[in-house]
Amino acid sequence: FQLNSTSSLRPSQKEAIECALSNVVSAIHGPPGAGKTFTLSALIRIWIAQRKQRGLSCRILISAGQYSALSVLAGALSGHAISSKCYTFGFRQTAQVEMKALLNTIQKANPSSEYHEQQEMVVFAIAHQAKKLEKSMGVFDLIIVDEASQLTLRNYLGLLRLVKSV
Repeated sequence: FQLNSTSSLRPSQKEAIECALSNVVSAIHGPPGAGKTFTLSALIRIWIAQRKQRGLSCRILISAGQYSALSVLAGALSGHAISSKCYTFGFRQTAQVEMKALLNTIQKANPSSEYHEQQEMVVFAIAHQAKKLEKSMGVFDLIIVDEASQLTLRNYLGLLRLVKSV
């Protein structure tokens, strides 16, 4: 999966993805309607493809301060085949049903350490669930924080604790 093969991306979106793929921490910002969600969706797909090609684990946490941001990103991913198992964590029942409608392969994660050994998964979780996530799901290779400016510093730092040490 080459970045060049994503011809629907604008040059600034390709640049943002290249930056994110080559740095430990990066931020994608812009005004409403700039295509940030579309860019994140492409980034996730490219990242998974590159990791799989190298035989590396693909544990992704997608988080935000509110469910609405997660549902928009899930909707952006829904038109693309993601072979990784997708889970929600800590969602209320109505939100779980809505996410299932967006990504029909998504499952509700039950608090349990059985997920620690899973090498390939995408987890959608609200940021304030970080402490519970660490116990139940373990650490992640990639963390996407959508609408990061809406998080408290405490929640943001809690998510950063979930990044796998390099």
